[in-house]
Amino acid sequence: MSNPSPLVVLVLWLLCCLNSQGMTESSNVHIVYLGETQHDNPELVVDLHHELLASVVGSKELASELMVYSYKHGFSGFAAKLRESQVQQLSELPGVVRIIPNSLHKLETTRSWNFLGLSPHSPSNILPKSKMGDGVIIGVLDTGIWPESESFNEKGLGPVPFHWKGACESGENFNTTIHCNKKIIGARWFIKGLLAEYGEPLDTSTDFLSPRDANGHAGNDGPFAQTVTNTAPWVITVAASTMDRAFPTSITLGNNITLQGQSLFTGPHTGFTRLIYPKSTKIDSTSTSICDSLSSLNKTMVSGNVVLCFTSYSEEALREAGCVGVIIATNPSDLMLPSDDDFPNIQVDYEVGTRILSYIRSTSAPLVKLSRTKTVVGKLISAKVAAFSSRGPNSATPAILKPDVAAPGVNILAAYSPLRSYADGGYAVKSGTSLSTPHVSGIVALLKVMHPSWSPAAIRSALVTTASRNGPSCSILPIFAEGSPRKLANPFDYGGGIVNPNKAAYPGLVYDMGREDYINFLCAVGYNTSALSQIVGQVTACSSTKPSVLDVNLPSITIPNLRDNINLTRSVTNVGPVDSVYKVDIDPPLGVNVAVRPDTLVFNSSVKTITFTVAVSTTHHVNTGYYFGSLTWTDGKHVVTSALSVRTQIADYTDGY
Repeated sequence: MSNPSPLVVLVLWLLCCLNSQGMTESSNVHIVYLGETQHDNPELVVDLHHELLASVVGSKELASELMVYSYKHGFSGFAAKLRESQVQQLSELPGVVRIIPNSLHKLETTRSWNFLGLSPHSPSNILPKSKMGDGVIIGVLDTGIWPESESFNEKGLGPVPFHWKGACESGENFNTTIHCNKKIIGARWFIKGLLAEYGEPLDTSTDFLSPRDANGHAGNDGPFAQTVTNTAPWVITVAASTMDRAFPTSITLGNNITLQGQSLFTGPHTGFTRLIYPKSTKIDSTSTSICDSLSSLNKTMVSGNVVLCFTSYSEEALREAGCVGVIIATNPSDLMLPSDDDFPNIQVDYEVGTRILSYIRSTSAPLVKLSRTKTVVGKLISAKVAAFSSRGPNSATPAILKPDVAAPGVNILAAYSPLRSYADGGYAVKSGTSLSTPHVSGIVALLKVMHPSWSPAAIRSALVTTASRNGPSCSILPIFAEGSPRKLANPFDYGGGIVNPNKAAYPGLVYDMGREDYINFLCAVGYNTSALSQIVGQVTACSSTKPSVLDVNLPSITIPNLRDNINLTRSVTNVGPVDSVYKVDIDPPLGVNVAVRPDTLVFNSSVKTITFTVAVSTTHHVNTGYYFGSLTWTDGKHVVTSALSVRTQIADYTDGY
């Protein structure tokens, strides 16, 4: 940055003198949101942003220096380095809807598509019917890509869609001519906010000032309640599930007992090798600390042996100590730890780990043989919600069910930076909701080709109401949720269930939402006329009667505080056969009465959308947790299911309790 002019220095000095807090206040980047863009001329919008900021900081020159970004497409706003006093002044100006502090955000294959019923070899699923999503553009907000990956090969793709208006932007080790093609049709990168806040990238050794990324990312907070983010009703929030695939790995003990673990070990079996469980001489030491620091111990104790560890370990320490493999006992989980071909890493639960430990203690020369991992697929394996997958209920707006659906996100073969460890030919087996969400994005693309007139809400409804609560490949066993302890999954774990693309293409009925529905939602959660008008782009006022968030036309019903009898409404639109008759089937939550009127919906050429009322009351006389049920409409062919989540709150502890 160039040295400030004398005028800028003078302005800064005057501001410090006039503001008693100026000497102590720190400046941080804030996003100033101004609602919808008021002008078609981007240059005029930028000028208005600078004028607005200048009215607070004292000059256009200083405003230009403090400005980080000017948002002029889609909405109006800007990012700038501001002191708290300046934030307060800006927030009081007309036209300013909201000021948001800058922050870091967590970002959020092979067998998985077969598991979801989308085998490329089957002519009966929606892949051929949707032309493989041809012509649909998917935008990705992420930390970047590795453009040389085979996943971005453009072979077989047609021309870039004519309606594409984006751009491909060069940067460090990213050349638009080389790296953008018919698959990566656009790429842009944004770092000014980060640089303004921190002065440099978070990791200068691997971060590129371009769309290229070598790090990857993770952002999962399960299995704890109320950890789900991205809770707005206009987005699809995806949980991560396993699928009908397992990686059993045999552990044969010296007494000829064979136990099963899970691993991704593809090397040769070890043959019978000495098995040890490292002990500590410290009273308060745990096996965790021992396995994390084996390299500091007598290496002859573990060199050439297989080690049993509980809870965690350091592979680097084990390798330095000369171990030839490790068995790690931990909480039950399908999440696989990486494993090299020359170093078996086998995961077992605590029960199996304890059996192995008992064997070690029963003999003076314990032995073990570690076999190569096998891959098993099919109906004998039930899907589960991953332990790391963030859970509901929605802490921001409890009446909005989140997550919406689940999709495979555990042990997924994914494109990966070759600079990272365990990447084999640019691919690695990874887990996270970052893997489950792209599955849903791809399915949405297929549905959009088949139903181009469907709104985002209609697509979300189709996904949610047709999702499986028993796993797509097994109609008998319910879905479990990993955690401590493992339990039967409920809507706060997986929303409507695991997505079923082929059923979502023909849902029968959809719970649609449009502009007025979203306005009613914003009114229900407390937006005033000024803020609402700025967001909508024209003068818009909430009705005199405040709408209820319970009436938002979602494909689910969540009542966080049921005390008195309540009535709520939903509307469904027929997207199936014109002449259809649907009857309701209610599975009420425990101790909750649910009645629907009308209980039969008759559609024809003139009646395409019908509104129904749901009456809910409780028989409980004490405060309860959430109980779950379902409300289903069926015409004998289509099954349209909405999750019911109800919590009774009889006592209000702020009123005399």
